Amino acid sequence: MSAHKCKYSCSQIRRKWLILKLLCVAYFLVSLAALLQWFDWESQTQLLHPSMKSSRKRREGRIRGKSEGLSILDRQLSDFKQQERGREENSQASIRTLNNSNDEGQSTSTDAVLYLSSFVKGSQDNPASIQEISINVQQGHTNSDGNDFKSERTVRPPNPQLSSSNNSANIAHDIKTQRREKLQYKLQRIPQHLDFDKDFSFAHHHQEPLWELSDFLPPWMKDYFSWHQEERQKLTEGLWGNEQNNSTSSSTIGSKLLVVQCLHQSHSKQSVNESSSSSCGSLSERLLLLPYWLRMAYETNRILFLHWTSPVDLSNFFEPPGGGCDWRAPIWLQYLLEDERQGLFIQEKSQLLSGDDDYFKSLNHELLIKVQLKSAPEFEDRYNALRKNFMTIEATFDEVFHDVWKVFFVPSLRIRKEIENAFSANKMLSGEYVSVDLSADSRFTMATSSLSSPAQPEKVEEHDLIEKAKRVVECASRLRPKGPFLVVTDDLNITRALQSHYAATGRVPVFARYIKPKQRKNTDKSTRTETELLPQILMDLDATSGLIHRPESYYDIFVNLYLMAMGHGVVTVTSNQGSNSGNSSAGSKSLSRLAALIGYDPSRLLRYTSNGCSIAFDESSTPPSVVSSEIHANRSIPDKFDQHFSTPMIGDGADHLRLLTSHLRKEGRQQHQQLHAKNASTQESNLPQWMEEYFEWHRSIKSNLTRSNSNSTKFLILSCVKDKSCGGISDRLKPLPMIVWEAYQSQRLLLIWWDRPKPLEEWLVPPKHNEGGIDWTVPAFLKKENLRSSEPIIVNSLEKGKQYRELYAERRAIFYRIQTPMAGEDIFFDEQIIHAANASSNNGTGTTPRTVASSYRDIFHHLWRRFFAPAPRLAASIDSKMKQHGLVPGRYTSVHLRAMYGNRKHRDPQETVDLAVLGVNCASNLFPGATIFFASDTSFAVAAAHTYKNLYGLPIASLDYGTGMNADIGINTSNSSKNSNGNNNISNNNSNNNLYYM
Repeated sequence: MSAHKCKYSCSQIRRKWLILKLLCVAYFLVSLAALLQWFDWESQTQLLHPSMKSSRKRREGRIRGKSEGLSILDRQLSDFKQQERGREENSQASIRTLNNSNDEGQSTSTDAVLYLSSFVKGSQDNPASIQEISINVQQGHTNSDGNDFKSERTVRPPNPQLSSSNNSANIAHDIKTQRREKLQYKLQRIPQHLDFDKDFSFAHHHQEPLWELSDFLPPWMKDYFSWHQEERQKLTEGLWGNEQNNSTSSSTIGSKLLVVQCLHQSHSKQSVNESSSSSCGSLSERLLLLPYWLRMAYETNRILFLHWTSPVDLSNFFEPPGGGCDWRAPIWLQYLLEDERQGLFIQEKSQLLSGDDDYFKSLNHELLIKVQLKSAPEFEDRYNALRKNFMTIEATFDEVFHDVWKVFFVPSLRIRKEIENAFSANKMLSGEYVSVDLSADSRFTMATSSLSSPAQPEKVEEHDLIEKAKRVVECASRLRPKGPFLVVTDDLNITRALQSHYAATGRVPVFARYIKPKQRKNTDKSTRTETELLPQILMDLDATSGLIHRPESYYDIFVNLYLMAMGHGVVTVTSNQGSNSGNSSAGSKSLSRLAALIGYDPSRLLRYTSNGCSIAFDESSTPPSVVSSEIHANRSIPDKFDQHFSTPMIGDGADHLRLLTSHLRKEGRQQHQQLHAKNASTQESNLPQWMEEYFEWHRSIKSNLTRSNSNSTKFLILSCVKDKSCGGISDRLKPLPMIVWEAYQSQRLLLIWWDRPKPLEEWLVPPKHNEGGIDWTVPAFLKKENLRSSEPIIVNSLEKGKQYRELYAERRAIFYRIQTPMAGEDIFFDEQIIHAANASSNNGTGTTPRTVASSYRDIFHHLWRRFFAPAPRLAASIDSKMKQHGLVPGRYTSVHLRAMYGNRKHRDPQETVDLAVLGVNCASNLFPGATIFFASDTSFAVAAAHTYKNLYGLPIASLDYGTGMNADIGINTSNSSKNSNGNNNISNNNSNNNLYYM
């Protein structure tokens, strides 16, 4: 028995000993794995620059610092509210007193609002300097110190003596606390495990750096983006100028710049016939090198910027996304880039392709390096070669490009609208169509439709082109057999033929771009949508040798780039020359190649030649990385259109709004003055050619108009009579470019006639004739005798303009009374594109005349100065107020807070304080150290801004602050002739004052 027990005990001991050994082995393996992982991470960290090794710690410190101060504004505002309630009642009483007064003299006593906006920051000659600042509590701004205004806006409440004993305020404390917690969460950069593409817009609102969401971007690139963000915020002209003058500054981290540029007057060694645009290459050739430029900037420890002026500014088409990389060059740096003496200029690719560590070290003494090169497959190979030396599992050039693009670019609002229109018109879904690029063979033509494209010598040749297009679509079916297919071509006949062919065979639809659909109601209240193919201008950036500088001429290239990228794959048509490789020389020039890289799988690119259809990927090129298939499986296509794009990054001040700072050097100011003088001397060139032609005709007719010959003239009257509601000042005057277009199309004399609340001439008058002014005033004899003699035809919708133009062509006068927030901008540019196509086909030269201006804002800016100047009394009031507040034209910035917008009756005082403080911070960031003109429709907001001013010594000015009339008392033209209280419509006057101050 004892022997049995001993045997049993020994077996038990052996079993336990075996289990213990297994546990020890397991523990050893886990420890070894952890050690290897730590060693791998340390080996990567050792490869980082010294300035980037601590970037993670700096980011963690910033995250902790973001939360400081947000709770301070939670102090109660009860005492302040009570005091301001009395002041508000006094202001309302003053308004009612003014409303009951109908003295015409009061209408201009303080009317100083419309004109001072033209003086802000040199805006008289630079329309881009007039910016509408939308105050969004979810957005942050960065000051010159690199700190976020999100923390500034919550530093202290305007009144430090606020009491916390008010019980009524404590009741709402929990609700306010919840709102602040949500706001705090949005303002902080809290790491989230999000999908890079599906949560792209979400990351922006949460200020999460986009590069942190990517599984493709290598560690060195993420750290460079973080470092770039920090150094970019600290970079100022004064700091960089000091570094330039300091002999030891070349070794200072953060002071060195790498600028990839394309300028109008490049100092590169070009041939006489080679322009800067052609030397920079096509859109694809310019942007395919993004990963390589990042690598070079990282290796040389430089801040990377992209700057184009030839043929147009890149910011017309792209903006950096919120939470992305800010690639825009500051205005002061742009002056340096145009100076041939500044920096080292590189135009030979052999210098960079042969570059090794020694070569990069030889560039250390250069503070500024300017590069102007076309893409070449050698650069992609070079990037991949550096990748092999750095980290074997790092994603290849093709695999990393999509995420790099997302960090750099988001389309401008105009391009995004066109993309959305195409999706809506075709009912397209992301990733569920194949793009067929038929424009590659005609990229250099300037045609915008089949009417304006070069005529085919024989009809059979057009038939051959259509048959070839059908074969290309069949090639596209290899990527997605059941389609559908998006056709990208400048020949509308080919598009129609393909759509008819596949509709007749009952197969998949063929998508195309259409003019924005217009909905019209039938008698049964159903809607009917009319679609018409959109004539496109498929003109790449190198097609015109930089001779056309209108952004509208290139919009279609950028729109089609995104449409092709957002699909399932791309098929491109090329000649038999060159390799079939996707990264061949032909591939680097092709827009399809760029679209495939931006898309969600770069391998979905097919090439069609006369030999047939082939895969564009070359098996001899760099193979995919080890983790390629795994990462591609994680990359998903967003389900919703809005998830494709983030909100653009808010400009961090004068750098990006093209405003001058107080730190400009003497030569910079001289260049700026020369630029303004040039703009002033060539004012007419800023408007479309057809508009100048109409103005010449208008002057000749108006100057000779008399009672006897007026019956032979037809009129278009922009009107507002006493018995009708016309909207506010903006609603009435913003559609002016579209009104001029209608007058031009109908050959009518454009005049402006207001009776409500007063004639427009009370505030604005036409400029002098020798200054290019347009006389829009209505002669007295027309008002009394002719224009009111018959029932007027009133147009209240811009969509009906063409219809009324044809229907009432024989009527003597047509009255326009337009009230629309968009001011007809979309309709205006649709009309301009068609007009440009017709003008191009009619002039017989194949060139596009000056028919479309750079933007609606640009047109309005110059048009305003041709139509309006301040009336003498208004001009005197403006001059008096500016002297009273020490405002110097071009040397201050403005904030307009419409706290009670939309007839709002109440707004939480705490929210008003938040918005006022945030507005002041934004304005101070636009022009650091300059005076801020603050206007609002509530005296509480003005008082909050001035209390904030007293706390921090900020230079803030407002009209009549402290006199009991400090609200935005202005002309309220949006109500009926009498408001709900029975008061006359002249409710206040300061709104006109404030408009001109801003």
